[in-house]
Amino acid sequence: MLLLSAPPPTLVVRSAALAAPRLRHAARAAFVLALLPAAACQPVGPRPQIQADDAGARILAIREAGERRDRQAVPLLVDRLEDEDEAVRFYAILALERITGTRLGYDYRIGGPARFDAVERWRRYVRDSGVASTDAPDRPDADAPRRASHR
Repeated sequence: MLLLSAPPPTLVVRSAALAAPRLRHAARAAFVLALLPAAACQPVGPRPQIQADDAGARILAIREAGERRDRQAVPLLVDRLEDEDEAVRFYAILALERITGTRLGYDYRIGGPARFDAVERWRRYVRDSGVASTDAPDRPDADAPRRASHR
């Protein structure tokens, strides 16, 4: 008569210990896979955050665009040259300089007509260089009253 016995307790403990990391990895993988459909609906990259309500979020996105030398972000960065927050304007011109190699005479500390003229130079640069972004809003109507009031 053949007696079947249970495996020794140490073998059972070792098997469970070896299986635990695999289960954790499988659980993590399942969690990540469950998030993929939601992540696919989110915009990729920092560009949407360049227009965020929070100045800190705008600055982080602007810095990332500059570090990545993201030419598609140039129109959005040009918009930030008129930001009410001086730090946002500062980081926007740094990012533009890193991406394009120039400041086009823009100084983030100066306001009024001098800033307006410098931003207009940047807008002409964007138009003339063909740099465009699908994330940049169409703004001809929004710019028209401002242009008329500065001339």
